[in-house]
Amino acid sequence: MTFNHGVPSSILGRPTIFYEKRRKLLMATYLLTYNLPNSNRDETIKRFAKGDGMNAPDGAKLIGRWHAAGGGTGWAVIETNDPAILAEWMLQWNDIMDVTFVPVLTDEELGAAFVKNGLM
Repeated sequence: MTFNHGVPSSILGRPTIFYEKRRKLLMATYLLTYNLPNSNRDETIKRFAKGDGMNAPDGAKLIGRWHAAGGGTGWAVIETNDPAILAEWMLQWNDIMDVTFVPVLTDEELGAAFVKNGLM
């Protein structure tokens, strides 16, 4: 098995329709975290003020955004069934700040997983 950008070649050869069906099943909530170097503060403020890249793109729903009072760090909660949408959106920002996003679960969702696996 060979890999292309971290994806096994056996997956890359699958029909697009299979991939599309699978992606639509993955509706998830993501926690996005950004860390802004002080050296990029002014450029970030300019983009923020102009509204560039502030709204969630089609296919994603921004639940909320929070900023550390002291600056430099912030968080957003986004829902989407396609994490590639988040990656594309963050290309508008990752030249001036570090951005990560991870799938997250509510207490209820995690509790259901515990029950399903006999842990509760």
